[in-house]
Amino acid sequence: MSADTTITINAADAVELVEALQWLRDWFDYDHDTLAASMRRHSFGLFHLDELDDTLDRFARLLGGRP
Repeated sequence: MSADTTITINAADAVELVEALQWLRDWFDYDHDTLAASMRRHSFGLFHLDELDDTLDRFARLLGGRP
């Protein structure tokens, strides 16, 4: 997919996606240390919870859910 490709989704679907992303981010905050250790263990240290959290935040902003 090229950088100039436009994808549109239904507004109600966007709201559902933002809510799911926010739920995940809230879960990360609730049990950060345990989840971070699990992420490191299961990704062999290639992925970090904070990076995933930043990515989810960016997606939520793109969908209009976070300023």
